[in-house]
Amino acid sequence: MNTGSTMNNRDFSADLASLHAMLDFIKEFLKTTAMDPEIKHKIVLASEEALVNIIKHGYSPDEKEGRVEISCETLVEKPGVKIVLKDQGIPFNPVEHIEIPESALTSNPNDLSLGGLGISIFISLMDRVEYQQIAGGNQLTLIKYI
Repeated sequence: MNTGSTMNNRDFSADLASLHAMLDFIKEFLKTTAMDPEIKHKIVLASEEALVNIIKHGYSPDEKEGRVEISCETLVEKPGVKIVLKDQGIPFNPVEHIEIPESALTSNPNDLSLGGLGISIFISLMDRVEYQQIAGGNQLTLIKYI
């Protein structure tokens, strides 16, 4: 896939205290694109859901500190944005584990328990979501086209 010249990488501590900094990094990158604000919002929301899953479930409680590397780039061949999240956590392919509970589709949203829909949310907001197990961890790619 052809990529444009705009690409940013940054490494973060995999903890909830770093979540706002991670999202600010993605938002700053998105300011450099000509995407519609609604599409940018979807990208940030999908990124947040994916990052929270990595932080909460990617590392065992006895690990001292995990890391998340975020790469953002513009796509040229089919215009859009690609956000790549790399971590060294427990191998987990969210694309294989996508399951939307029937109750989520039929229940009053106020009756649903918190949690459990993050994967469904980020997959539904993006045009493509790809997972790859890499040496020492995971790589989750979120792609949104213009």
